[in-house]
Amino acid sequence: MNRTQSWTRGDFARLETLFHCANGYLGVRAAPEEGAAEGVDSIRGTYINAFFEIRDVRYGEKLYGFPETQQVMVNVPDTQTVRLSAGDERFSMFRPEATTREQTLDLQSGVMLRRCLWHTALGDLRVEMRRMTSFTHKGLFLLRYRVTSEGFTGDVTLSAVLNADVRNHAAANDPRVAAEPLKCLSVRSIGLDGGEAYAVADTLRSGLSLCCRTAYECRWPTRQTVSAAACETVCAGPLHAGESVEMAVYAYYADSRRENDPVAAARAGLRECAALGAEKIWAEQATFLRAFWRD
Repeated sequence: MNRTQSWTRGDFARLETLFHCANGYLGVRAAPEEGAAEGVDSIRGTYINAFFEIRDVRYGEKLYGFPETQQVMVNVPDTQTVRLSAGDERFSMFRPEATTREQTLDLQSGVMLRRCLWHTALGDLRVEMRRMTSFTHKGLFLLRYRVTSEGFTGDVTLSAVLNADVRNHAAANDPRVAAEPLKCLSVRSIGLDGGEAYAVADTLRSGLSLCCRTAYECRWPTRQTVSAAACETVCAGPLHAGESVEMAVYAYYADSRRENDPVAAARAGLRECAALGAEKIWAEQATFLRAFWRD
């Protein structure tokens, strides 16, 4: 088990690497669901094994035999975004109002847990995020976002986003990555289908495509909106002392390297997982890992 109780702004990208979730097919960096605060060293990314793009290699002085292109892993549509608001306040793990912060990667249950106590003007809220990439459903990223009132009374809003407007990380002084943010995907279609959000995208040069599809569970009513490259699902309602509300996000990825029809594969995979339910999928993960560590 790995654990940290400090959030260091200049070192957070390393923590995102150490606490990532991956299953050999799908990998999700441990970026903050609500997004990183200004000045925080964060590299938000989700990746599919062997799903790549081609980019040109630039040289100050090109010589004979130097490669003209290279293959790069693609940052695929982001489904880990969940934003929390309480009254007029927006939650961030990096603000001083968030205390007793803890982040844990449990290697026995195969889940990453992040939690803290948020002191709002209307009372305290316990905030807990639990996430995993499934070993039994390789295309699945599962996230549960739970908010519990510990003296809080007021309105709470949870907003989950499927964002297809993503780019690869860039660093001017790192030769391993591009000097400028690299756009690898063109969004072919994005929308809502029976309460599920979806995005279909193609790489610009390597000829690959993928589909990402998400479903949501919350006891409060939801409203959904679509923009040019994102779908947002919002749940809102009142919370009183001792009460909890949670949003479960099921995100399923399928790509053309493995599927003849990624759209159909993502739809079928998502609906199978949503029908099983989060609790059964958490239990499947723990059972898989018990056998893995035993053998």
